[in-house]
Amino acid sequence: NSRFLCNEIYKNALLPTVRIHFGRRRDWVLVEDNDPKHRSNISIEWKQQHHVTTLPWPSHSPDANPIENLWSLLKIKIASRKPKTIKDLKRAIYKEWNDLPTDLAPKLGWSMKNRVDDLIQSSGEYILY
Repeated sequence: NSRFLCNEIYKNALLPTVRIHFGRRRDWVLVEDNDPKHRSNISIEWKQQHHVTTLPWPSHSPDANPIENLWSLLKIKIASRKPKTIKDLKRAIYKEWNDLPTDLAPKLGWSMKNRVDDLIQSSGEYILY
């Protein structure tokens, strides 16, 4: 829900991570899809109060969202471990998340120009990413 997103994810994960990588600079942009939690009044107000700039996101465009590639990679890696219990699953998630290459997120971000170009070429239809 929106309150959890703001009070846990944004406050305890997003902002500390941004501070590590950007310090007090504000020249970064948060990219989110159109999930209702991201567009709720609570989330919008929280981002405004904390000076979080977001990139407008087109509706119905999951193939343009670079995070989808990360989720797919994680799902494949976790499934290959064949966890049998919830505890095994949690352990696998933490392990695979922590083992992601540090350059993966920037590479996915830099792929956005090509994704947008491909979306324009396809008139907003499905693209392969």
